[in-house]
Amino acid sequence: MDWLVQWWGGVELWVVQLPVAVQFPVVMIVVLPLCLGVARLIDRVADWGAKNPASGSDLAPEPEPEPESEKVAA
Repeated sequence: MDWLVQWWGGVELWVVQLPVAVQFPVVMIVVLPLCLGVARLIDRVADWGAKNPASGSDLAPEPEPEPESEKVAA
């Protein structure tokens, strides 16, 4: 894990030493797709969890309420 920390430290130093006009596009090219990918992954996991019957409680689903009959005023 130490190699990852050293690598990340080198990347940080490299980005910090770049001019701001270059930092912005570099960060957007890397961070924007990364955030989009993480968001899609979270969305798919949430969808899977919502569709998976084992993810819910052990209770039976509540029955739908019966529609009320129309009341006629006398």
